[in-house]
Amino acid sequence: MRPHSRHPRAASPRPGFTLVEMLLAIVVFAVGVLGLAGTSTIIMRQMNAAQQQSQAATQAQARIDSLAGISCAMLADGGAMHRGIRHRWTIERTPNAAPFSSARIADTVTWVTRGEAKRQVYTTRIAC
Repeated sequence: MRPHSRHPRAASPRPGFTLVEMLLAIVVFAVGVLGLAGTSTIIMRQMNAAQQQSQAATQAQARIDSLAGISCAMLADGGAMHRGIRHRWTIERTPNAAPFSSARIADTVTWVTRGEAKRQVYTTRIAC
């Protein structure tokens, strides 16, 4: 038998990670995932707002196109509501000036995004 030495042999280092390193890695990973989740929520809100603004612009363009197809004598101020988007248009005629007269059409479009009313005015001028 061998006699026991006074100094125990040092444990050989084992490959792998310590518990502290693993916990730290999990915390860093969790913070990153929470950051991504918060960013994706903001992006979804912005995309929704952009989609509503795009719908409002498309509807305003359609409204202006339909008004441009009407005789200037028949044009009148008005309003409408379509898919939660409110339109209010005004017609402003210019005096008969040589060689032609014109009318200015202004379509004020209002919609609600996240409880906040948004408003955009689209204008054009048509020949009468």
